[in-house]
Amino acid sequence: MKIQISDKEQNRIKSASDYYTRQGHEVTVTNLEIGDYIFNDKVCFEFKTTADFVASIQDNRVFNEAINQAENYDYHYVIIQ
Repeated sequence: MKIQISDKEQNRIKSASDYYTRQGHEVTVTNLEIGDYIFNDKVCFEFKTTADFVASIQDNRVFNEAINQAENYDYHYVIIQ
C-alpha cells in the first residue's frame, strides 16, 4: 500500500512512518494540501486532537477540510483523538 503522511504531522510522523514501513507499506512524508494521511490515493484521513477539533469547528476550518476531502477522495474521514 502507498501511504502519504503530511509533513505537518510533526508529532506523529516518526511513529506512523515506522509503523507502516514495518508493515511493508511504501511511506512518503510530503506536503499534503488536503488531509494528513492518504492511502493509495483514494482514502484521506484528517487527524485531530480534541482541542484542535473544537478550535476547527469554531473557525469553520473542519467544514472546509471535509468539503475538500469529499471533492477529491473516494473515502474521507476525520479522526479525533
